[in-house]
Amino acid sequence: MMLESLCLAVLGGGLGLLVSAWTVDFVFATFTNFSFLTAPVDGHVLAYTASISVLSTLLFGLVPALQATRTEVASALKAEGAGSISGRQSSRLRTFFLITQIAGSMALLVITATFVRSVTANRFGETARLIDHLLVAQFPDALPASAPAELQRQLREQIGALPGVRTVTLGATGQGETARLFVAGREGQTNAPSVTVQKVDAAFFQATGRTLLRGRNVDPSSVLPSGEPVVINEAAAHQFWPGSDAVGQRFQLDSIANLEVAGVVREQDTSAQVYRPFPATSVPAQALVLTEVPPGQLVVPMRELLQRLAPQHSFPLVAPLREAQSRDLVEITQVTGLIGGLALLLASTGIFGSMAFSSSQRTREMGIRLALGSSRSQVVRLLIGQGIKIAFLGCVIGLVLVTVAFQFMNGLIFGKWSLELSVLAAVATVFTLVTLLACWLPARRASRVDPMVALRAE
Repeated sequence: MMLESLCLAVLGGGLGLLVSAWTVDFVFATFTNFSFLTAPVDGHVLAYTASISVLSTLLFGLVPALQATRTEVASALKAEGAGSISGRQSSRLRTFFLITQIAGSMALLVITATFVRSVTANRFGETARLIDHLLVAQFPDALPASAPAELQRQLREQIGALPGVRTVTLGATGQGETARLFVAGREGQTNAPSVTVQKVDAAFFQATGRTLLRGRNVDPSSVLPSGEPVVINEAAAHQFWPGSDAVGQRFQLDSIANLEVAGVVREQDTSAQVYRPFPATSVPAQALVLTEVPPGQLVVPMRELLQRLAPQHSFPLVAPLREAQSRDLVEITQVTGLIGGLALLLASTGIFGSMAFSSSQRTREMGIRLALGSSRSQVVRLLIGQGIKIAFLGCVIGLVLVTVAFQFMNGLIFGKWSLELSVLAAVATVFTLVTLLACWLPARRASRVDPMVALRAE
């Protein structure tokens, strides 16, 4: 039995290596955003996964092997018939492994599905209600910079004069940079927490729907006695100055000293954010426009305006913000969905095989029940009902595992992880259907067999 387990481990591991290589080649050949990456087979990763494959298969092959050595041959032959080593103890062991497999598979799939939702979600704090009224225009790096302040004034005035424009904000592109934050008096600490830093102008919070709770807005022209005024979000205030008013507190970002909190804004993002004033002496990298009309109607007028200001340059990205984000995330979503689909296929196949095997081991029991007068529909309902109980218990344990995992993952990846009922319901429904099918097929097969034939076969 150990030799059989070892053969299964080698064959399964080899097939897994081929599938992984094919998947990587398919991703790089299909999705252009990943074409610049290279993913050769790493020796350490290969050794680790091969060891896990072999050891896990040998471990699970060792349990029935040891169990078989402790079986009394005569009693086993009388109780179960030739070729079977099952019994009450092995049945309980199979049930335990089934519940464990369903719980682990459900936890992993819910985490994977939540990750996909986190990647594709528009996490702009309170901007969620304004996302369909925001237009983004990115400027080329070589935009004329002889008079940045005058350029900013022209952009704000001329874009703001377009029909249907409510607010125009200029700033740096992207989601900001990461920097370590040192609270005043603790500049020498090691492993300081990191925050996301963005450079924005005074209109940014109005355009994106963020509410200023305390203090005042960023102002590039004003300098506090202690240094540069900045705005932080509630998450940063709670993280670095819990139980006290963050306004007026001083801190340092990496090598940038003399920063002071001028205001605190409300937003749904649970990661710490710092907003520095965008200097009037800098050339803006993008404009974010809050519109009163659908932003798609302003794409052409916006592009024509920018071409008049800089006729020798091209502006490839002038689009509604939701559409612009979808372009960046569509391939990441597809790759993540592909990985999630493979995980779902693997989990469903494993659960189906385990449930079908567990049900097929009860052929002799089904024959006895039919011989004693049970109807075929009763036999089928019995197996399906017991399978549903196993699936339900596994899903409950999986829910507990997901809840615990999310507590550890909060703030580490994509801010706050929360359990979404739609994701949980979808995964639970898939596992329930797989369990129903895995129980129904062998039960239907066993119910159609003549009772005496089933008894002789066992």
